[in-house]
Amino acid sequence: MLQKMCFIAIAVLMPLLATEAQLTNRVVITPDLIFWLWQSQATTNIINSVPTNVSRFEFNEQILYAVSTTKKQKVVFGRLPQEQSFIFDLHDANGNVVPKTDMGVKNSQPVNIQGAYGLKIRHTPDIVLHDYVNNLFVPSDYFVITNKGVYLLDVQMRVWTLKTNNEYGVVTSPPVRVEVERK
Repeated sequence: MLQKMCFIAIAVLMPLLATEAQLTNRVVITPDLIFWLWQSQATTNIINSVPTNVSRFEFNEQILYAVSTTKKQKVVFGRLPQEQSFIFDLHDANGNVVPKTDMGVKNSQPVNIQGAYGLKIRHTPDIVLHDYVNNLFVPSDYFVITNKGVYLLDVQMRVWTLKTNNEYGVVTSPPVRVEVERK
């Protein structure tokens, strides 16, 4: 009986422990590109914001994102239209999906481009710096967050870049997983 209870306890706790271990504010999109989430700083120029190693954001806080390079040379990538650039979901403490607002639905559309048409082509700088820093969203604008608590936000970025087969195409990052809290 004790063995059964231990097995059940482990089965229930493992997903919770695994979720905690997976919190990260940055992921590698390709060997050359990194996708970051930043905490908004009190600054009038988001380019001067300092990247922070934050894994928890307030539900009404502006979240910034950046794309940077891992190399000390230029990397070409294309940013898709805003409404096609990101895949994002929010889950409550019980793992239930939190519904998106109309704005959240509008800004999480599937990719619908042909080649480089409609892309904003970017070149990372010659040194390892953050090339493209911008507002991602305020979670309360994109999700219907009605209850207090800590939620898990998964965000993936899509970019048009050189793929592993030496052809250009759309690449989707692994998910960045952070917490969103409503106090």
